[in-house]
Amino acid sequence: MTALQRGRRCALLCSFPALGCASSYEPGIQVELISRQSGELEQSTAQGVVRIDELSWTSAEIELERCPAALARAWDWLLPSAHAHGTSAPTRLAVPSIVSANAAVLLGELTPPAGRYCSVHYRVAPADDDTLGLGTARGMVGASLRSSGELEPAGSASSSWSLRSQRSFELTRELDLELSADQLHARLSFGLDPQLFRDAIGVGWFEAVAREEVLIEAFRAAFRIELE
Repeated sequence: MTALQRGRRCALLCSFPALGCASSYEPGIQVELISRQSGELEQSTAQGVVRIDELSWTSAEIELERCPAALARAWDWLLPSAHAHGTSAPTRLAVPSIVSANAAVLLGELTPPAGRYCSVHYRVAPADDDTLGLGTARGMVGASLRSSGELEPAGSASSSWSLRSQRSFELTRELDLELSADQLHARLSFGLDPQLFRDAIGVGWFEAVAREEVLIEAFRAAFRIELE
């Protein structure tokens, strides 16, 4: 979409007073996006112990989604849509970054229009050479999700393991966020619920044929977004 086309669309939207275009953008609104440390992910059962030394993924795109309303649908029409490798917008951060469950990472910030937001769309995709954080995680090139550690079945010697996925996948989580002149700042943190992740793994996890699928599903089950 060209600047001229966006200008024409904005002019058309603002010709309808009910849409409240004059107050669509409230100066100073910022939403900080961080990836938080996820805590202890090790699983110990009667079957044995699974130790996770590394769990990293590529945060490819994060988007705030407005609650269904005439203004929200109109604003979605005005803003540019996503493309390959992502296109950043006031409600969308499309800067691929390597994230680790072992450390907090500042991902960026959004400057969305005032309004109510009901969900967050999160995309995980393979890292390319432009992905932030590759300097200390070269093993993530071409990977969307990677995990490694040790497996120690009860009564047996331990052995190392490593799982790597190149698949892209998306998650959506509900949210209740109101941004206005009275609420200019917010922080969203992303991470894994340790208990839910531990519940999804175990010694039997490594006996399955589709281990990559199980890893992704464990990630999906444990992924959480918190409003701070």
